[in-house]
Amino acid sequence: MSTALYHHLFQTYEGGLGGEPGNEAHGGYTFCGLAAMALIARERELDLPALVRWAVQVSCGMMSSLYTKNYVCQLNHTHAQ
Repeated sequence: MSTALYHHLFQTYEGGLGGEPGNEAHGGYTFCGLAAMALIARERELDLPALVRWAVQVSCGMMSSLYTKNYVCQLNHTHAQ
């Protein structure tokens, strides 16, 4: 099995990458998996729109209860309009 195909199996329905096929998406695995795919010029084999959507949701607190993240993302959203 090729490295690119193997990494593709790690992508969850949410868009992020898990530690192994079937695992929950995690920021560290997503970062390293995307970087590995970019290093072999195969990142486009991942579902990049889903990956970006997942990363934005995680960083803006939609999957986190941290008040600070929510506040910062609301400020960024307000200033972007």
